[in-house]
Amino acid sequence: MKTLFSLLVLSLALTALADDSHFSIETKVLTIPALVVDGSTYYENVLLELDTDTGQFILLSSTKAEFPSGSQLLQLDFDETKLLRDASLLSFVAVQSDSRCPLAVQCITAGFVEVTLQLQDATIDQNFEIKLRLDENGTELSVPGTEANGLYFRLREVNPYPADEQGIENAKYSAVVEYSSESF
Repeated sequence: MKTLFSLLVLSLALTALADDSHFSIETKVLTIPALVVDGSTYYENVLLELDTDTGQFILLSSTKAEFPSGSQLLQLDFDETKLLRDASLLSFVAVQSDSRCPLAVQCITAGFVEVTLQLQDATIDQNFEIKLRLDENGTELSVPGTEANGLYFRLREVNPYPADEQGIENAKYSAVVEYSSESF
């Protein structure tokens, strides 16, 4: 049975386009590997066809599935937002500090890098700020498994590593973040 999807589901699907989803102009089919609806229902292999007369999508097929368990790694470039498996959006919004000892310099004390992430929960329209730190050896300095809205986060890596004392512009940073619905 074909079902018409509302613009709300379409907006969720379009958010997922940044990763693995794609739209075929020839067939007018939107393919979404994984989709979360209303923050609680998880679907895989979703195929939606665009009805050009109404501008709405018709569900061709999908598989209802269990939420994936365990932790997941996510790479975020500065100012990038990605859809998490619970339908929250995670953004890399700031590099608060980067005092890691540059490769070409000999330092007396070890430095650290601190980043700020923003978690947006679409189901309750609320934002959560997450601050995570790593020392220059990649050891986590923030509280292990920093929690926000039922998810746990830890910083695994921040790139690039400073090469000299010139500093790095924010737009060049990327962070690898691990998250899970269970404490680490």
